[in-house]
Amino acid sequence: RTLSEAKRLLAQEEFDLVVLDIFLPDGDGEDLLPPPARKDGSPTPVIVFSVKGISKHKPLNANAVLVKSRTSNEVLLETIKTAINANT
Repeated sequence: RTLSEAKRLLAQEEFDLVVLDIFLPDGDGEDLLPPPARKDGSPTPVIVFSVKGISKHKPLNANAVLVKSRTSNEVLLETIKTAINANT
């Protein structure tokens, strides 16, 4: 829910995937990129799922960038599956 909570969780746990809203109430979610690598050294996949689009002038290290209002649950689910499978 917040940047500080995300930083704490990323430091404590390993994740198969990070779904990130870059517009957080206490800061910029881009500060979380790239997330820590997995224990096996492989990168943690990231899907940016946010309320607004991202500036094309500011590239993100993300597997996908989706806008909440333009993305169905089905598209989100398929994007998640693709990102996880691409890194296994």
